[in-house]
Amino acid sequence: MIDIYRVFTRSATTVLANGDKQFKPYDLDIEPFSRLLFWTCSKTNVISILRLNLTSVGVVVRGDGERPRSIAIDPINGKKQFNIWNFQYKIFYFIIFNYSFMYWINMVSPPTIEEAEFDGSRRSTLLSLNLGRPGQLTIDILEETLYWADSRLQRIESYDLSYGKRRLLVDGDMGDPKGIAVLGEYLYWIDRKYMVLERISKVTGKGRTNIKILINELSDIYAVQNLSLYNAVHHPCVNDNGGCSHICHRSRTGSSTAICSCPLTHRRDYSFSKQCLVRKSCKFDQFECRSGPIFCIPRVWRCDGSPECVDSSDEEGCA
Repeated sequence: MIDIYRVFTRSATTVLANGDKQFKPYDLDIEPFSRLLFWTCSKTNVISILRLNLTSVGVVVRGDGERPRSIAIDPINGKKQFNIWNFQYKIFYFIIFNYSFMYWINMVSPPTIEEAEFDGSRRSTLLSLNLGRPGQLTIDILEETLYWADSRLQRIESYDLSYGKRRLLVDGDMGDPKGIAVLGEYLYWIDRKYMVLERISKVTGKGRTNIKILINELSDIYAVQNLSLYNAVHHPCVNDNGGCSHICHRSRTGSSTAICSCPLTHRRDYSFSKQCLVRKSCKFDQFECRSGPIFCIPRVWRCDGSPECVDSSDEEGCA
């Protein structure tokens, strides 16, 4: 039986009890401003959210063929750059929007590394090539960089989220890399086969050093650092979850405005935009929009090139 616990001054509290073995937690990460815990389940193959007061928010990623495993949350940056070509003046414009994003490894065949907003919307695949068996995923929030270890390819790699640049940091001479964490100028990981904790420069991959040896059965590590005072005070989700009933994240413009969204089981109440209502079940021949005043459309309208859902969810994930 696998539960999720939290510990304070050596006293453990069960956050998610699993007495009937309905799920199998695989990985988790915390969004500190709205105090949400994101976790993946290797039995039901979903991404779910819990509040730290032990109440459920709901499922945000679910579907046939999904296999979400390691997950990392970026509550601050999540910058997304769009390049626009001006034909008249023959120059590029660079437009950057700010999102609160989650990133995860999807162990489909072949594996992918994916991103989405906290409610599962605006989902896209970051990487799908040259991935063997990627394990633990972590994020350097300050540098906006993802790191992961691949046990099949015997590699540790990074991906710059601002510029889309992939970098090979360690190639070969690895046993069974598991937990991975970034702190300061270094990237740390556990090798369960060789029972060591190692580190390298997070930028160059040089300076590989054994920090501790003969570590038996350690499966994961986390690095913890203080939040900046500015973000802790001014983030729009700090106070009362931004007024949102379920999921709160920062406005895409990077302002201090809170944006509210809903898990898959709910939809936005457009008469009061910060609240979510339980979805009504659509018929078998209908498609259920993720949000909006219209939530059931004919299934034949799905992926027809013209969005009928307010949030365009009927045109997402189309080939």
